[in-house]
Amino acid sequence: MQRNRYIRLFFIYIIPAKLDIIAKENTRQLQATWIKRRQQAYMKQDSYQRKWGRVLSYLRQRLLICEAPSQISLFLGALPSTLGKENNHKENR
Repeated sequence: MQRNRYIRLFFIYIIPAKLDIIAKENTRQLQATWIKRRQQAYMKQDSYQRKWGRVLSYLRQRLLICEAPSQISLFLGALPSTLGKENNHKENR
């Protein structure tokens, strides 16, 4: 009888508690993984924006020297649309 009581306690309390601890640990690991992935994506996006920001500033400096305004719209049309407001040359035509 005592043995049955311990077996019942084991299945009712100890195993679910252990499974709960394992589930919480797995959740923490998943959250940490997703946080790392999100940070890596932000860093990648930042480096991409910095790179295109440098390209855009270089083109601005070069295009200020140009005399023909049509060259400016040609250069800005070749840039990706992620640059934001600088890509409004289509609306200005």
